Amino acid sequence: MSCESLMKWAAQSNPQEIVQCVAALDEVFPLPEHNADGPWGNWTPANDATIGALLRHTAMVHDVGNTPITVVGLRRANVKEYVESFLINMACWHRAPSLWSAVQSLRAAELTNDALSMLRHVGSKRQATRVLEVVAHFDARNGMQERNAILKGMASEEKRFMIGISGLKSEEAQKALISEIPWPKRHHYFDLLNDAGYEELAKQIELPKYSDEPPF
Repeated sequence: MSCESLMKWAAQSNPQEIVQCVAALDEVFPLPEHNADGPWGNWTPANDATIGALLRHTAMVHDVGNTPITVVGLRRANVKEYVESFLINMACWHRAPSLWSAVQSLRAAELTNDALSMLRHVGSKRQATRVLEVVAHFDARNGMQERNAILKGMASEEKRFMIGISGLKSEEAQKALISEIPWPKRHHYFDLLNDAGYEELAKQIELPKYSDEPPF
């Protein structure tokens, strides 16, 4: 049985058993220690690949209602560094209705920051052409905070940003996307918008070329 097949099989377990498996694998391949022999300690790339495969299959096959259990379990098992990897897999795999349900489950468990983190990964990590369908789903349900978290992820990379600008149907949503542009990238995105023929939108972020400081 290949490692991938083994992790696919392991992902069928309940969330508590999956967390235990992640913790056990992490212990087998500990992170590098400064005083360990060799530049990488006992760690090998197989660690990330193995646990990554387990978390990927977990995100794919488990009910989204289990998301809070998995997130909390990873933290309590002292392997919190894998929470973001799990949330990224959730963000990249699930369709919009499932992501909506996952967000509601995380909010109900008072894990709002994790819900918003997952949605930022939707914008920044999900296949670029499959992001706006999630934006539209949350927009239609008046989930403005959640929608804006997705837009924040989109604004982190110029190709995704321009897909958003050209694909968003409302001026309000375009303005929301523009408001999420990282400050150091504003000059660059101003040029992107102008070059693409969005001069009116570009005016919303036009700044003096000599300004390196935010206006506050």
